[in-house]
Amino acid sequence: MERMKVLAHALVMAAMLGLPSAGIAQPLGHDNVDRLTAELTQYEYEADPAILRNMEHALRQAPSEVRSHLVDRLVALVRSDEATLAGKRFACTQLWSVGTEETSREIAGLLADPETCEMVCYALAGQESPRVDQLLREVLPATTGPARMQIIGLLGQRADADSTPVLIQEAHSEDEAVVAAATAAIGRTGTLEAARFLRNARLKAEGAARADLSQAYIACAQALARRGHVETARQIYQELANDYRHPLDQRAGVLGWLGLCEGRIDEPLLDYLAQGPPQLRAAMIAAAGRLPGEGVTTQLLARLNATPPQDQVLLIEALAERDDPRIRPAITNLVDSPRAGVRQAALLALAKVGNDQSIAVLADALNGLESDRQAAMTALRRIRRDGFERALIQAVQQAEGAARVALLGLLAERQVTEAAEAILPLALEGDTDIRKAALRALATLGGPEHGPALLRGFLARYDAALADEAARTLAALATQDPQAKRDRHVFQAWNTVTDSEHRMFLLRVLARLGGPDAMAVVYSACDDADPAVRDAAIRELSQWSDPAAAPSLATLVERTDGAHRVLALRGYTRLVRSSPPDSCAETAGTLASFRRHAPRAAEQRLLLSALGTLDCAEALDIAAGFLDNTAVVQEAALATVQIAERITDPTPQQAAGIRSVLQEVRAAAVNAELMTRAEQVLQRLGPSPATTP
Repeated sequence: MERMKVLAHALVMAAMLGLPSAGIAQPLGHDNVDRLTAELTQYEYEADPAILRNMEHALRQAPSEVRSHLVDRLVALVRSDEATLAGKRFACTQLWSVGTEETSREIAGLLADPETCEMVCYALAGQESPRVDQLLREVLPATTGPARMQIIGLLGQRADADSTPVLIQEAHSEDEAVVAAATAAIGRTGTLEAARFLRNARLKAEGAARADLSQAYIACAQALARRGHVETARQIYQELANDYRHPLDQRAGVLGWLGLCEGRIDEPLLDYLAQGPPQLRAAMIAAAGRLPGEGVTTQLLARLNATPPQDQVLLIEALAERDDPRIRPAITNLVDSPRAGVRQAALLALAKVGNDQSIAVLADALNGLESDRQAAMTALRRIRRDGFERALIQAVQQAEGAARVALLGLLAERQVTEAAEAILPLALEGDTDIRKAALRALATLGGPEHGPALLRGFLARYDAALADEAARTLAALATQDPQAKRDRHVFQAWNTVTDSEHRMFLLRVLARLGGPDAMAVVYSACDDADPAVRDAAIRELSQWSDPAAAPSLATLVERTDGAHRVLALRGYTRLVRSSPPDSCAETAGTLASFRRHAPRAAEQRLLLSALGTLDCAEALDIAAGFLDNTAVVQEAALATVQIAERITDPTPQQAAGIRSVLQEVRAAAVNAELMTRAEQVLQRLGPSPATTP
């Protein structure tokens, strides 16, 4: 059993190393090493990682002499111009992971070589072992140029405290680039020795060198704070904060010092908040707003009414991000500020710190200037608080004019469905604009149960200017559930109402309800004794979107005249164009019968527009009959070509008819595009049998 386990392990290792199973008794040889490194030379980041696993196992399992050969091959790979970036990086990490004196020497050699230093530094950057720092320090003196800069940068990146003396020595170099790199690296080490050096050097430097030292000094303070030397970091920040000659250094010092405050802002910093330059005050306010602690909130609130307006705006925005109940009343008081910017900032802040009581404040602002209204509406859209819906409904009931209109729209926008009962009375009386807004909101928020009351109330307080909006709302309420339309009250009203204007309104409602029952009522009203009702019915039916209305419209074309006949003709041809009829031949015949009722070119164009959507020989013949009418010849030619294009599989007799008609189109001298389309149809049909050899 044990022997089988050993054999199985050997087979697995052979498979992982890419070795043939027959060779598992043989040690890993130079040939396999060469093959592995050759594959690694071509490796890309998204390729199969099996080669990487094979290489790792080879380094662990190979005998010492083979491993030495493998190390040589990896070093050669790193130096190669042909190896991929991914392959070189992996080779570097593997050389380091071996951890032998031999590989350390090789790594040191690669670091000292400007051609390979960057790659090795890249690979070593992720290694946390202190041996990396020691190796970098040991190699540094032997390097020059870019390689030296790379190693200095990596020592700084690794924030190795033991590297501070070495880096300070580099900072005295005659090479300005080395000095700049060493200065930055010293700051990142974050040691007390680094802080002393940077402070002294900064005091003596000028120009670009001083700017580099200041940046390093700031980085050193940050690193010291992370290492627990908070007081030393604070002293550095205080020193920088007092440097009034260099605003950027001062800003960094003040903000760094502020970041060390806990629970309260140090009192000396408040002087900067009160008297510092505007840009510094703005940065301080933003940073202070993120500091935790009730004490910080107290200090910021104390400054709220004692700062210039531009700072007030910033303080409001900073306080709005804090969770403290004391903030809301302070910001609410500023809604009445004489400064527009402060008012608008306070209104927007209530979206975050406000509560249900803030809704009334925001609603009042809707009666103010346009900029205030916009800020208040933005806040009302954003606010998310318990009791918001109830408070908004109350605000709508108490508001007037434009504010009420805006709040009604907001109720619909935020889907406050419980507001429907409160909105219904507003739709029935009062200002026209408010009634219209209420009707629109009710269409979104109401239900079928509100339809009967709305219809009764609207008829009792009828306003022709609102008829279309009311009809849309009534239809929307009745048809919320397509499977169970609740429109009985509309038909009952039609059967009982006698007022002409009311009956015309009900026809509008029925047209928006749609369906066979509504269509039947509207069609019957086309014979109403009241001319106004009759006219309204014909107009509504001519706009019907259901193809089922086509027969009724065809009848109206036959038995009406004047404007009503034109309306019916428009309605019928529109339905033909919008949906294919059940019988092309029958529809074509109906359109042909309408020709005697279409003496003018405008009506004939309607007939041709409908004929052009059909696909039968009957329609083609009828359209061709208009080609001799110069007033509509272009439209007739277009309809004829369209029909011919749609008849995709004609019989020989139909093909002959199409050829004949298209020859007429040619003779009519229509526009070039139509001529081209006609020629394409003729080519598709092929030559006439009579002309075939």
